[in-house]
Amino acid sequence: KADGDIVTVAGLVIRRQRPLAKAVFLTLEDEFGHIPLVVWPSEFAKYRQVIKEPLLIIRGQVSRRDGVMNIVTQHVEPMPAMDHLPKAKSWQ
Repeated sequence: KADGDIVTVAGLVIRRQRPLAKAVFLTLEDEFGHIPLVVWPSEFAKYRQVIKEPLLIIRGQVSRRDGVMNIVTQHVEPMPAMDHLPKAKSWQ
């Protein structure tokens, strides 16, 4: 995606970092790889509880700077519960 594009991604949170800097950094993992996210303080305040969930859906803006791509978070929601899906059978 190009710098400035709006994207929606989903995955398992594998890293949460809150350095002394202002932003919180998350890394999501999906079947294709890792997705680096930046959460600015205003967004973190809105989504503080949701960000604790293990599986997230994130909408944000692609930021490409100095050869590094991040998604700047604009909206966060938990992945819906999948209890209603059929379970895999274990054959022994």
